[in-house]
Parts: sequence; structure tokens; C-alpha cells
Amino acid sequence: MSITAAKKIRTHVDENEDLQDSIRNQMSEGSLNLIKIGQEHGFDFSESELKEITDQGELSDFELELVSGGAQTDSATLS
Repeated sequence: MSITAAKKIRTHVDENEDLQDSIRNQMSEGSLNLIKIGQEHGFDFSESELKEITDQGELSDFELELVSGGAQTDSATLS
């Protein structure tokens, strides 16, 4: 597990529109789990590592879109 992997999944999501659509659908269904999505795409990181990187920097355009849509999230989903 690594912080580097947690950072890479954010970039991967930003560059992958199909994955963004999947995340939107999972959020609307209440079943979003970024740890699991990361693992499915070859990124191994913990909830605390994901929280650390999301607490450090600015949100991407996609993350802002999710938050502005009123989505409630936590570090295991999306911060």
C-alpha cells in the first residue's frame, strides 16, 4: 500500500471518462468504494493513505463535480 498509489488513482480517474461514469453511477446507488476501485485498476492503498492525499491538495474538476452535486463522501469513498 502506498500514498503514491492513492495519488495515481486520482490521476487515473481524471483521465478515464468510463471510470468517471462508473463512479457517478456507484455514488448515485450509494455503493462507491474507491479502495476497491483502486484495487480493480492495480492501485493498492489504504483508507488512511487516501485520506492523507485528499486532505493535502486541491480537488480535481471531476471531484469538484461530485462534491458540488451534493454527494456525501468519506475517505473510503471520495473526500
